[in-house]
Amino acid sequence: MIRETVYLDVLERRFADALKAWDVLPTNTAEEGLNKLKARVAIQVIAGHKGAAKAEAEQARVLLEAQLVERAPQDHTSLTELAWIYVCLGRNDDALRIAREATEALPIEKDALVGGFFLTGLAQIEAHTGHAFRAGILTVSD
Repeated sequence: MIRETVYLDVLERRFADALKAWDVLPTNTAEEGLNKLKARVAIQVIAGHKGAAKAEAEQARVLLEAQLVERAPQDHTSLTELAWIYVCLGRNDDALRIAREATEALPIEKDALVGGFFLTGLAQIEAHTGHAFRAGILTVSD
């Protein structure tokens, strides 16, 4: 969702730079506009600024849910992206449910590469929704 061109900014916690990079990209098509929304929401969730992204998350939710109806629920990538949107909107149960659906639909045993991406995504969603123990992340108090 974030795109390779700004991924380093996100890893180095330069979230404002990552957002600016997305802001200058053209959005000549509906798909480019949706990609921009998804990326901006994901960056802000990772930055811990869910509140700032709520309006964009709601726009992206409407568009992604419509896309899933059109493409069918077998579009596991869109399901995972929608899970991040749900995290931003505070719909944690929905986020966990669809992230699990995507992971179960293409387990690592079926596809080591893509299944691994979905499994990693599920762990990230679990961590962002307060399910850090299930994600395999332990705190000092655990």
